[in-house]
Amino acid sequence: MAAVNLQDATILSQAASSFEEHHQQYNALNAQLQGLVDDAQGQWRGAAAGSFATSANKWHEASAAIAQILNDIQENLQSSGVDYERVEEEQAAALDLHW
Repeated sequence: MAAVNLQDATILSQAASSFEEHHQQYNALNAQLQGLVDDAQGQWRGAAAGSFATSANKWHEASAAIAQILNDIQENLQSSGVDYERVEEEQAAALDLHW
């Protein structure tokens, strides 16, 4: 049987793991920031409170969008690694049939 290029599959797996770690760090930092924003929101009064609430909501929506994008990238990296390894194995098996 022909050898599967495990180096490329390993690189994809390592990239996915590294990205997952950074994604988790982002989520933790984002949760801390959300707590600070929530705490600060109670400090505002009058028209400034409305402006702060609007800004806080925009920030929350943007951070949720970023979190979703990071999640999508992480899932794509993981599935790419699995797909890459599967295709490599299929191609190696096909080559073995012809030798």
